[in-house]
Amino acid sequence: MADVFVSPGVYTQEIDDTFVPAGAGTIGAALIGRTSSGPAFRPIRVNNYNEFSKTFGGLSTTKYMPYAAKSYLRNGSPLTVVRVLGKS
Repeated sequence: MADVFVSPGVYTQEIDDTFVPAGAGTIGAALIGRTSSGPAFRPIRVNNYNEFSKTFGGLSTTKYMPYAAKSYLRNGSPLTVVRVLGKS
């Protein structure tokens, strides 16, 4: 890196950002709960409600997580879903 003299007491320094590592992607929220189907106890990232319903099933009157996922995914943010199993 080169120091460049500009005027008395003022120096500029060039910072080379060529090899800056890529940052982490957007993680989004995480929902943990029961769904109708899908892989259990594994975090799965979904980007929209169609992807969620294909993987975990659609809306159900006995499960709250699909409603929360649908409401959150309206904003366009990714969502991490972990399905847990009930008593049965």
